[in-house]
Amino acid sequence: MTETSISELPHRPYVPSILVIGVGSMGANHARVCAEIGVLCGVCDYDVDAVENAAERFGVPGYSDLDKAISETNPVGAIIATPTSTHLEVAKKLISKGVNILVEKPIAIDLESAREMIELAEGANLVLSVGHIERYNPVIMEAKKILERGDWGGVVTISSRRVSNLPGRIRDVGVILDLGIHDIDNSIFLMGSEPIAVFAIGGRLNEIEYEDHATIFIR
Repeated sequence: MTETSISELPHRPYVPSILVIGVGSMGANHARVCAEIGVLCGVCDYDVDAVENAAERFGVPGYSDLDKAISETNPVGAIIATPTSTHLEVAKKLISKGVNILVEKPIAIDLESAREMIELAEGANLVLSVGHIERYNPVIMEAKKILERGDWGGVVTISSRRVSNLPGRIRDVGVILDLGIHDIDNSIFLMGSEPIAVFAIGGRLNEIEYEDHATIFIR
């Protein structure tokens, strides 16, 4: 994948062209921002109540059927904010219709699915971008500039700690993919290199399928 500016994306002047798929916590934020800048053409969610509320709030068509949403709104781009386990399925439909994609992190449920999404998007010459919001945190961006200038000298270690209550809305991935992925991504970004060794331990204290705590060391 390559970084692409908004100005380089195909566009239809003065016509709303972004479809938001999944209007839960993050999806509703995406829909709100798209509506504010005048590019939201529709919202889609299997939860009928949620999509009706979002459609009324933002004044756009609402759909519970993805195929119908794509055919009727004809979007240039779409934002996938559905559960992680559904990302590949949704992305396949969008790519087959020539729609550029911003998908919420994590990109997919596993590495194989992520690679398939990337290959499909590249084969169709479409943009596939992952919404890592913390990567664009002004603090992280400024720290990157400072490190590149050498203002702080060489990096010895980077450490981060992320603590929260158990997110009730996430149930198809564990804490590493849901939250820890931010810290992992930021560490790699700031260091400007890929990990050569990883050591990790974790587990679950709650009655859920995936891990709810983890300690990770990356060399």
